[in-house]
Amino acid sequence: MQQVFPHLPILNNLKNQIIKNNAKKELHALFEALIEYEDDYSRTSIGLSLCSWNANGILSKINEFKLFVEKYSPDIILVQETKLRPIHNIRIANYTCYRNDRVAEGHAHGGTLILIKSSINHFNPPTPQPQYSEATVVTINPPNFNHLTIISIYIPPSSDNRLFKLDFENLIQINSSCVNFDDFNAWSCSNNSTRGNHLKNFTDILDIEIAFPDTPDQIRAQLI
Repeated sequence: MQQVFPHLPILNNLKNQIIKNNAKKELHALFEALIEYEDDYSRTSIGLSLCSWNANGILSKINEFKLFVEKYSPDIILVQETKLRPIHNIRIANYTCYRNDRVAEGHAHGGTLILIKSSINHFNPPTPQPQYSEATVVTINPPNFNHLTIISIYIPPSSDNRLFKLDFENLIQINSSCVNFDDFNAWSCSNNSTRGNHLKNFTDILDIEIAFPDTPDQIRAQLI
């Protein structure tokens, strides 16, 4: 999959998913099913498949993206850094699209998006307006589970390394059961990342669990 679609890391290269503590027992069952994936793809025991992708501009990769959706047919797709303007249309057959574009002068930046299969019982809940991040939210009602809110979040590198936590705290209060797929632009605490350390302290205080891959989801080239 990585060779065919190099721009589309999926569940075996998952970024941070945040599970709210007071729903841990219920969500752990769901999340454990999510991460019991085969080599290239994941499908839960309840038939729900999700993937998260930082597109860094979805329009330039739209054909590749549509091929991915056609081949793997994930139930929910969460995208960060869409770099879309309101005049742009993203239409995928049998999916409902929810998005929040960053409206600003100059080149398009940021933006989040969720594509969810129209056959899935869901709604777009009222969402507090983030000040230091960007987010798109849907709430689903999967079989044998309570309502589950799924959030796609993007925090730009320029956002305040402390104040972004205010947005995050507001978003996880939308529902008692939340899973956040995020691009925090936060490096690991072992790399002495200011934002990473603030995020770790914040999640420790609220007893929120961070699930992350064993290997880096981004490797930067270094000069020799």
